[in-house]
Amino acid sequence: MCRIVSLSLVEDNQRNYSLTVAAGDVLTIGPATMPAGTVGATYANQTLTATGGDGVGPYTYAVTAGTLPTGLTLTNGVVSGTPTTPGTYTFTIKGTDSTGGDFGSKQYTVVVSAATIAIGPASLPGGTSGTAYSQALTPSGGTGPYTCSITAGALPGGISLTNNTLTGTPTSAASDSTWAHNAVRWFEAMVAVA
Repeated sequence: MCRIVSLSLVEDNQRNYSLTVAAGDVLTIGPATMPAGTVGATYANQTLTATGGDGVGPYTYAVTAGTLPTGLTLTNGVVSGTPTTPGTYTFTIKGTDSTGGDFGSKQYTVVVSAATIAIGPASLPGGTSGTAYSQALTPSGGTGPYTCSITAGALPGGISLTNNTLTGTPTSAASDSTWAHNAVRWFEAMVAVA
């Protein structure tokens, strides 16, 4: 797309000047889309491209609207980093050739998902009524530090969750199954990590 604009100037009624301005060509910015990301996982580097027109490299790129996902940067035409906050991010990147005459923009949407967090151990050791009990919970995945909490139900009597560790002295034995079995079922269903 090229446009010619002419402007005539008269200076002191003695001289005519003519100025011609050619509008630059529109560049197509790529890639067509950018992949989703996950909190705490290195984002696959996305190298930007500019095609079309008669642009002269090297090209420069800048975010002109919206924001990149938290933790990602745009440096030398490459979007990279490690996302730190889940969400949907919409932003526009403008590419410009070295003369500043040719340019183009592309809007992207990147969805960053929360990391999958696993909680260990896979099973809990059994407890005995009247005997002290202690078992650390070990979250992994995502970005620490982690805080485990009870999201539903209740721990066996005498047991509490403090600093990601189940501690205390069970106050009674389970009548229809072992305390460990009940604790494992509770553990799988009711511990959340923030």
